Amino acid sequence: MSVQNNNWWYAVQAYGGNEEDAREKLKKEFPEIKTFIPKRELEIRKGGKIKKEKKPLFPGYIFISFEEKIDYEKALEVLRRCRTTGLKTSITKFLGIADTKISEKKEVLPVKTEEIAYIFELTQESETINFSKFVKSGTKIKILEGPLKGKEAVIKKVNARKKRITVEIYLMGKTHEIDLGGSLAKDFDLEIT
Repeated sequence: MSVQNNNWWYAVQAYGGNEEDAREKLKKEFPEIKTFIPKRELEIRKGGKIKKEKKPLFPGYIFISFEEKIDYEKALEVLRRCRTTGLKTSITKFLGIADTKISEKKEVLPVKTEEIAYIFELTQESETINFSKFVKSGTKIKILEGPLKGKEAVIKKVNARKKRITVEIYLMGKTHEIDLGGSLAKDFDLEIT
């Protein structure tokens, strides 16, 4: 999946933990739309055992794509058809609905092309951001392989013990600090410049 053919991507909110169920509801009601739920692979320690799990990059959010820019009425139609009282499969709102000053009409703002393209780049055209391998020398970090290679500037901090790399991602005009999986390269001697 990619940012292709100038499709318009929008972020919608669903109940956290129920993104996949909400996606199925969206696909059933609107078979023509594309959906995207970016995830990150993390190592989680439970009961003394470590296992890899996939967690949503933005819990409670689904990205949906239309071939044309949608208006407020289309957004309301999506909400009406994908809202189920009492069930957690509902889409609860569109992010980025703004009042326009000129016409007093509400406008649905799409996700900026560069923001969604960056997320697709991190997921490497799948839905999961895999582990990155890194080395650390003092306060400098060098990514050796993985989706963060060449993106050291977005790294805010590294926790080698928990195998986490905290990065800064911009979405819908806000900065989000998100933990991604990363492991320290063993037996690797590198001078970081």
